[in-house]
Amino acid sequence: MEETVKPDYTSISSLLVQAEDEKLLLPEFQRPFVWSVEQSKDLFDSIIRGIFIGTFVMSKPQFDLTCRAIDTRPRSGKGSRAKLNDVLYQSNEFEYSKIDVVLDGQQRITSLYRVLKGFDKVYFIFKKPQSIPLPSIEISDFDEIIESLSIKISEESFCIELSEVYKCATWKDKDIEKLIFNPLVERYEFLRENEELKDRYFDLLLDLKRLLYSKIQDKTLLSVFFLNMGIEKFCMFFERSNSKGTELSFIDIITAKIYKDFKLDREINKFKTKNKGILFDNAVIESFVRYFSFLKAKQVDRKTILTSLTGTDFNENWDETSKLYIKSYNFIESQKLIFKNEYISYKTMYIPMIHFLRNLPHKDFSQISSSQMDYFKFWLWGSLLNTRYGGGMIGSSNDIIVEDCKMLEKVAKGEKFTKDYLKKFKFDFKFEDLLELTSKGAIFVGIMSVLNYTNKFKNLGNDNLINYENQINIHHIFPSKYLEKNFSNESFENENSNSILNKMIIEKIPNIKFGEKAPSVYLHDLKNPQVDVCLQTHLISNAEELLNGNINYRQFIEDRSKLILEIIDVQLGGLKERFIKELDKN
Repeated sequence: MEETVKPDYTSISSLLVQAEDEKLLLPEFQRPFVWSVEQSKDLFDSIIRGIFIGTFVMSKPQFDLTCRAIDTRPRSGKGSRAKLNDVLYQSNEFEYSKIDVVLDGQQRITSLYRVLKGFDKVYFIFKKPQSIPLPSIEISDFDEIIESLSIKISEESFCIELSEVYKCATWKDKDIEKLIFNPLVERYEFLRENEELKDRYFDLLLDLKRLLYSKIQDKTLLSVFFLNMGIEKFCMFFERSNSKGTELSFIDIITAKIYKDFKLDREINKFKTKNKGILFDNAVIESFVRYFSFLKAKQVDRKTILTSLTGTDFNENWDETSKLYIKSYNFIESQKLIFKNEYISYKTMYIPMIHFLRNLPHKDFSQISSSQMDYFKFWLWGSLLNTRYGGGMIGSSNDIIVEDCKMLEKVAKGEKFTKDYLKKFKFDFKFEDLLELTSKGAIFVGIMSVLNYTNKFKNLGNDNLINYENQINIHHIFPSKYLEKNFSNESFENENSNSILNKMIIEKIPNIKFGEKAPSVYLHDLKNPQVDVCLQTHLISNAEELLNGNINYRQFIEDRSKLILEIIDVQLGGLKERFIKELDKN
């Protein structure tokens, strides 16, 4: 099917007919209706003035989706908190039953429906008798009849509910007079006592009916985009384009798809309440969903997820995957494989971790052998240093996830990585590479994790190991302000001040401001007699020179680079070489 975004124009009347017949639905993941009656009044003010009210985005999903009709509950009182009727529609129903789903514009569509159908009250306030046009004047604009729109009944000026005018659009004049106009006249003494004036206001009401009907049929007041695109683009479009409401994610779409069989929102809240110290954001939750898809279909792309996963898959896998995730999360931190989970750039890396653990004996890391641990470390650090989950030149992250799950499953079952797989991991960093790296991204996290695992970083303020449960800072060893003050803007020092070679991880130190101080100054301010030992754990071998101020910036980062590259080579290059040799022996 050709993927297009097709513009079209329609009328408010057509949208209302669709909504009334439940052929225009809202996905369950849409936020609730929140517009005030005042906002609805302003919308109709634009309509009667002929102002374009925007674009509505609609689609026929190519996957099962839970949807609901327009919200017509009272704004307060009895029934206002009634549960909306969510219905799970099969993918073929949207096309077969000619149902459109609103992706963007639900606040406006709901407002239109509620006002025109009388669920929200907006009133036309007519001009006072001295201001109404003469009978001989042909009425062509609302302004000639209407003083204003209001959300309250006027006791002084003749007024009528907008829904009443819409309701009688195709009625005969005598029915309008009998059923709508005459009951309203009873409210206004100035009309009851003046038959001529009464007749004039009735004529104006008929003019108003004609004008409103014309606007409701007008196809220039709004445009509609009907999406005809694949599932992946559908999800991406909605995540990026739903700007008029709260930000929505792929998880919201999944929640709507499985809503009848599995209450994802409820389970997410239960997890967060029970495991307050465990990261559980949308990226992690989406990793759960992708893992369920891998278990079922050995694919993790969004199309597979939306077409194959059901609430049953969530019921079968949620609890176990939650336990495996918590174990994996705690394991990589407790074993110092990662310095802090929150810094993992790609949360999809948890998918292969979980699958590895799931295939270990008893599904427990206590059963991991030293050889399996080496493979696991190699994969974890190697994936970060190669930005393996960042897509781009490496390939689709979906394919990477599937491949890594299969490889780690082999290792968990006592097998080895293949030679072709090992060749995908490269660790040939040079000084120039490290010089260009900053503290942002997966490579920084990978390098710092390898260094911390090898050397066990210590605090600057004392001789203790860094406690990553506390607040940590990414610290410039040579402070930026110090370099800015003492070197020109285009100097080597300032151009490379943000290099990873000038960064270290420390616990936040209260009451100490580094500012423009040289390292030799602020390090002495810490009053830690073991500070040189602490610095060495951060791969700063020339700590004494740094403390005495006897080393320049270029020499400092060149010396540190050699130590970092050596550790990367030993921990990862060495492992890769060993793994390949073991394969060659067999």
